[in-house]
Amino acid sequence: MKIYKVVATQEESITIAMCDDLTFQTIKKASIADLLRYLRRKHAQKIIVDCQSIRRIDSCGLALLTEIQLYNKKCETKFINQPEHLLKLAELYLNRQQKLQ
Repeated sequence: MKIYKVVATQEESITIAMCDDLTFQTIKKASIADLLRYLRRKHAQKIIVDCQSIRRIDSCGLALLTEIQLYNKKCETKFINQPEHLLKLAELYLNRQQKLQ
């Protein structure tokens, strides 16, 4: 099962939708590597991550989202449609500088 789906690609931006559950049980190292490789190949200046479909998330899923945000400091990353359970988890684990934007 893929953890993301590409929703739109434009010349300088990519929109991806995270899928269903982002938990230790559902996230595989291969899927993380696949996602980051895909983002690197596209050389986008802006990545939009739609979180609306995330039903369950744990610290492993949160780590994946922060990895997307940190993978290329020159790239702007924006998280949209963050569900309440994601916001609460981020509040517990992330400081103000790490906040999902």
